[in-house]
Amino acid sequence: MITITVLIALAGFVCFYITSKRAVLTKELPLVKWGQQQPLMAKRVGSALLIIGGALSIVALGIGAGIFAYSVVLMTVGSLVVLLNPLRVLDPKVLVLMFTVSLLLELL
Repeated sequence: MITITVLIALAGFVCFYITSKRAVLTKELPLVKWGQQQPLMAKRVGSALLIIGGALSIVALGIGAGIFAYSVVLMTVGSLVVLLNPLRVLDPKVLVLMFTVSLLLELL
């Protein structure tokens, strides 16, 4: 459940990041093209994902621990996106592999 929360928070933060005019983006991925063509819709989707991630965190961990854990997740994910995206480290293949391994470790 924590891995899914982190993945949803990452997706929500990336939706906000791709709508930024100051961010250095490549237009290779369809998600980036969509986010730049429809920034209002991308921000709505990002907001919905962040709220869903927060709700999942609260359901999984309780009110106090869920809010605290989700705030830590948001700070971590935000820092990683801002630092690693210009370096082209956030490749979709690497992210899928990383989250698959994390989910398997969490569930086993």
